Amino acid sequence: MKPPSDKVLAIFQEIVGDRASALDGSHFPADINTRITKALLDGRDSETTDCAQKDQLAFHLVDWQRDAAFIVALVLFPDRFTDEEIRDEIDRFLWHVPAHVIEAARLGGYPNENIFCDADKKTAERAGAANPCACGTSGTSAAEQPLVPEASRDT
Repeated sequence: MKPPSDKVLAIFQEIVGDRASALDGSHFPADINTRITKALLDGRDSETTDCAQKDQLAFHLVDWQRDAAFIVALVLFPDRFTDEEIRDEIDRFLWHVPAHVIEAARLGGYPNENIFCDADKKTAERAGAANPCACGTSGTSAAEQPLVPEASRDT
């Protein structure tokens, strides 16, 4: 996987100026983490463990700001990205974001099972796929078919 391009940040610099630097993945938005934690605790009689749990939840919501910025930039300016850039960015997003979202949901007490599996199962059964949660008609799940072959990924 290639390192992210500066294109996403450049797009946001055009829109919001210097504030775009907050979207850089090398910048941890501790102030936003604290703000989310405070909002989740505000007005509640919370124990120390509850505070730590809310802080962890906040971390899992803010640690992928660069990944979120790519999706927004793509929605706003799809013609500014090549197919290769889109593939690379989606691969990066899918390697990084899902675990954070699942953990934030778990910490917040929200369900985190695959709510799409039933619909996928019905579609797969109609298509004759072997895997009830299959991607297309091949019977191979999406998890078994990454966008970038494993051998070509950088560590």
